[in-house]
Amino acid sequence: MTGTLGLRVRPARAAEPAHGLLMRLAARHRRADAKAFASELGLNLRALMCGRQTAALAAMAGLDEDSLRRWTPQVDHKGRTVVLRGEVLRLGDWSVARRRWCPDCLGEDAVVADEDGVPVAWAAVHRPWWDVGSIRTCPRHGTALAETCGACGQNPGWTGGIAHCRCGAALWRRCRTAGPHAAGAADRYLVGRLAGDPARAVAFLDRATLKDAVGILERLGLAAGGVWRPRKPRLSQAEAALARDTGHAVATVWPASFGDALDRTLADARARGTRPGLIGAYGWIYELWIEPLPEDGVGRDLKRALRDHAVRHGVIAGDEPALGFAPSRRVLNLSTAAARLGMGHVRARRVLARQGLVPPGARRSVAVPLGAAEVVALKTSLERTVDLRGLRAMLGIGKSQTTRLAGAGLIGCDVPSSVRGGFRRFPRDEVAAFLRRIMAGAPVRRTAPAGARPLPVTCRSVGVRIETACHAILSGGLRPAAVHPGLPSLAKVLVRPTEVRALRQDRLSIEQAAAGLAIHHEAARALNRLGLLGRRGPDGRPSLRRADVETFRRRYISGPDVARRLGTSARRAAELLAARGVAAAVTPPLCRQVFFERSDAERALAAGPAPAPRRPCRRGRVGGMRLCPSQARTHARRSRPSVTQGPPSPARRARLRPSRPSGGPAQPS
Repeated sequence: MTGTLGLRVRPARAAEPAHGLLMRLAARHRRADAKAFASELGLNLRALMCGRQTAALAAMAGLDEDSLRRWTPQVDHKGRTVVLRGEVLRLGDWSVARRRWCPDCLGEDAVVADEDGVPVAWAAVHRPWWDVGSIRTCPRHGTALAETCGACGQNPGWTGGIAHCRCGAALWRRCRTAGPHAAGAADRYLVGRLAGDPARAVAFLDRATLKDAVGILERLGLAAGGVWRPRKPRLSQAEAALARDTGHAVATVWPASFGDALDRTLADARARGTRPGLIGAYGWIYELWIEPLPEDGVGRDLKRALRDHAVRHGVIAGDEPALGFAPSRRVLNLSTAAARLGMGHVRARRVLARQGLVPPGARRSVAVPLGAAEVVALKTSLERTVDLRGLRAMLGIGKSQTTRLAGAGLIGCDVPSSVRGGFRRFPRDEVAAFLRRIMAGAPVRRTAPAGARPLPVTCRSVGVRIETACHAILSGGLRPAAVHPGLPSLAKVLVRPTEVRALRQDRLSIEQAAAGLAIHHEAARALNRLGLLGRRGPDGRPSLRRADVETFRRRYISGPDVARRLGTSARRAAELLAARGVAAAVTPPLCRQVFFERSDAERALAAGPAPAPRRPCRRGRVGGMRLCPSQARTHARRSRPSVTQGPPSPARRARLRPSRPSGGPAQPS
């Protein structure tokens, strides 16, 4: 059929697609089946739903073709997309298999039809967003879109009228939901984009297509939950709608709200003990969502926000190529840096980490971004300096002697300003200058003079610290006997033991001081820590002299010494002194032994002899010490005076009778 229809309808006051117009025309021509009416017109209802034959329908209805085509979905089955008013939707997000409608919108159309004096079936309009699956509520009334008739419980389909079901029930009267409620924020945003409403705009989402915006809203809502998951969970339609509403709130306050969601996800991942890295920190948010996104628009914003969060919390390194980021400066990986430094992979990583060049977030099996200029500067610094191991090789002495000599400050600055992180290294020229000063003025001989021995060996044998001997050589108090030719080192400096022995001061070890005081060596060490016995040197080691031991002996007396003088136990002696007002100067747990001020203890001992121990009272106490019942009975039995026993029994006399010697005469009983 061609030409204009004789019976036409008025233009819709709301947006109307082609299949909605066809249903109104069918009702105007009193046709109950819209599909059969389309066939009479030479049209196809399914083709109209897919955006075809709109020009012919607009010509028959006498309406504007552009307005009808703009609100009619243009379906691209090959591309799996639907274009509605310039917005691109997923084909799966648009469905006409089950018809949906808003009862309140149809109720308003019924009021308008009554005012105009026309039947409701001619004025009721099918809104195009009712066919979009991701829109669950009416943005105008906040009512959930209905799918079943309230009278028959069936879906009305597309063959009947817009305002009535096939059973004849009015769809705006008997199919109301539980009541109006607040429309979802995501639904208002999606309808606002379709209608071109600038009040619903969200700057972060407007750069994405509507097809991508629906997925982004749902994923933002899931990420806001703050739960780490390796895979994106499957959601029902109601759960997906709730997730889109939450995602809209996150997108509105971008990117601060998204950063808070990532904070909760990272905290949950670390509480679960996941592996380090982006996947272990963010799970599906990184692996299955943000990482595969293209580098444009919203994808770039999401990648930048996730990367900034990962770098800020030490998940990845700052210069690590990830999420579309490539460092602007020239960087090296750890293998290349190790080759340039001339050392192995493990040692190179340890050295770089001590220098502070390994960025936070760098992890194993992942390329570590290192600045090429910083690696070159480190190599130059390493060539000019040596660590403790290299210093030991240059000096030709042992590890302990090297450590003490380095701590004495005779070699110069042990932490150069060019080296960061507190990594102890020593300039080579400073070490060489120190050796030249030690060996200056000494004759060079291939054979050692009589009685001369190497400096490190002599210091160990006579008990003199090597830093003391070196300081004496530099100050002129000790003169080397000779120097072996070859590379300079302290092992080639020859000295006489008698001259080095003269440098030995009257020093004692902890064990020697403990033996002199007749106390345990751990007690002597504790007294040294407390500052009562000697002092501690600048290096933290004990510094004891014989005078310190004598001073301690004159001032303090131990608990066992007091007990020996009283002829009792140490505990009883402490109780006696406490009863006479003498408190201990040092007690456990500060020290494993008890010590008293000697003057106070002597005054208490001069007051009189120790009282005899008391017998246990009924409460089981001896000398102020409480006893358990078994101890009290044992003490009472031992303290009980002996009584005369009666004659032994026959069995006891048999045990006490001496045995008869073999071969001898029998003894009379």
